[in-house]
Amino acid sequence: MKKRIWGTLSSFFPPKKEGLLGINIANDRFIQSLIRYSTFDELHFFFVDRHFEYRFREAYADVISQFHGVLCFFAREDLPQQLQKNDYTVFHFSDQLLHAHDFSYIRNRYGNTPITAFIHSLSYCDSLSSYGRFHLGGFSSCDAILCSSTPGKEVLEYQLKETARKQDRVCTPIQRIVVPLGMEDIAISVPKNKVRAKLKIPKDARIALCMGRFSDYDKMDLVPLLQAMRLMPQNAILILAGNVQSEDYFAMLKLWIKALKIQDKVLIYQSPAEGLKKGLFRAADFFVSVADNPQETFGLSLLEGMSAGLPLLVSDYNGYKELCSNDVGVRIPTSWVKTPSMSELSPLLDAGRLHRQLAQSLALDNAVLRTELFSLFTDPERCERLGQAARKRFLSLYHSPVVIAQLEEVWDKLKQNYVPAEKAENIMEMDYSETFSHYPTHWLTKSTALRHTDFYHFWSTTGVDYPILSGLREWVQKDRVRWIHARIPSTVGELEQEWDGDVERLHYTIQWMRKQDLIAEEG
Repeated sequence: MKKRIWGTLSSFFPPKKEGLLGINIANDRFIQSLIRYSTFDELHFFFVDRHFEYRFREAYADVISQFHGVLCFFAREDLPQQLQKNDYTVFHFSDQLLHAHDFSYIRNRYGNTPITAFIHSLSYCDSLSSYGRFHLGGFSSCDAILCSSTPGKEVLEYQLKETARKQDRVCTPIQRIVVPLGMEDIAISVPKNKVRAKLKIPKDARIALCMGRFSDYDKMDLVPLLQAMRLMPQNAILILAGNVQSEDYFAMLKLWIKALKIQDKVLIYQSPAEGLKKGLFRAADFFVSVADNPQETFGLSLLEGMSAGLPLLVSDYNGYKELCSNDVGVRIPTSWVKTPSMSELSPLLDAGRLHRQLAQSLALDNAVLRTELFSLFTDPERCERLGQAARKRFLSLYHSPVVIAQLEEVWDKLKQNYVPAEKAENIMEMDYSETFSHYPTHWLTKSTALRHTDFYHFWSTTGVDYPILSGLREWVQKDRVRWIHARIPSTVGELEQEWDGDVERLHYTIQWMRKQDLIAEEG
């Protein structure tokens, strides 16, 4: 039976504490779930540098031990050989903008595997230059961009069509398929009162949890939510928890809480560790998120809330529209205004500043926010009913095993129906030897006669291995160096006749040896 092999060029390293963005968290959760639940025989990682393998194995040691298949690690330079050697089921990328398109040209030359990539934030205008290149060729009709939500897919569809129209080109044939992000179940069995006691929260309090990084320019402005808390019942508590992305905004929020005189109604947990984070979800009665920024495509924190069995109170915006169905929570209506001058200047503006301006023009219906917030604070039975439905929805649609199975179904279908892409050249591929052909004094030729140098004779008596710089392992190998030394003196042409490998590697090794003064040209 043919092996099913999954390949990638993406690193998927766990996010650093100071870089807890949605894309980092999503990719970290995905790769752990893939290793834990996928049915692939082999997973192949083509890292930019081989030492990444050690970092990867260290970071994911626990889940790797659960994988039934084989993990293989290669350098990017190995791609042509491995694509010819293996019939890959799919090559998947962590980001639709990073490497997938450039890889398509290598795939077209050496292999027959579909390519897929996740979308993440779609509101940064520099991504449009990448989409513009998609229309130049490379992708097949059996490649796909995996969209985490239907609203996100609609954004991508518009961006692709517009970049094609503006260049007077046919739109790329790459498919756009909706597959949600997934995550592990974070529900814990510890009684709610016990968790609250540990957190020193009154057991009769009603708690709303808002989990997300503190940043108005790329997450959400919390001011409307804080102002709504001023009118909530005495036992109502809002927990704000997350990483601080904007120190200035975080400081302003704390001052605003004091100005509103709601210090007794708002608790802040900065950068909570994973254990505390799970405890906060267990302690809460419902989850709230008033996202107002176009960079938000999906909403991982909503999945966490649903996993914990919490009803949702969220803005009717972006991927939240799809995640928060009427049976699991309430969506707060939003309104926006057209700002063509912002669009016109968008390529010239600072991305953070632009997104702040865009977000501040999106208004929630504050009356509905106040009404529904009050209802969830005062109606435990409603919360219980919505929360049970939320957990059921999570387990059926967004739990990691479910999502990985859905992805494998998509990948297998793309492979089964694979049609090669039309041949095209990559405009980003630079022919260095032609571009810089006039730079060197002369070129290595078959007639170049080679001899050992005085330095070689000195070095060969030391018994010390000659140092080879990092990043050259795919081009310069000790056994190849020894093979050449054993046949010197010789011409390049004579070495080519005896060489049983890639002649390009032979030529490179010869030039490296000349550079290191181990061999030299006769005469």
